[in-house]
Amino acid sequence: MPGSPRWSCVAMYYSALHLAHAVCATRDVHPDRHSRAIVEFAKTEGIGQDAVTALRQLHRLSETARYLDQHSTHDGWPGPEYSNDPRAAVEQAQAWYEIVRTEAERLVEAAG
Repeated sequence: MPGSPRWSCVAMYYSALHLAHAVCATRDVHPDRHSRAIVEFAKTEGIGQDAVTALRQLHRLSETARYLDQHSTHDGWPGPEYSNDPRAAVEQAQAWYEIVRTEAERLVEAAG
């Protein structure tokens, strides 16, 4: 459901993915699939491994959020990973997004 914590996580993933595409474009690489964009982002020379890991984790979190939105009858986030608290998932997504954003901005600026 748009506006929910789950969809906030999905939105942050797509925002980070947009940044990954911008980084790929600095190398004149234009992936046609999201999974390919993640792989190409990881191939960028000088990229920090934390940003690659953060983008992969955001992808995983986004997939989980979409699945839960379609198949769950409650608003919680099951499992110990986020202590059944969707706000914890959103906070983690925000932290991962910031890592990707910072690294993407650095790489795009360096490519000039």
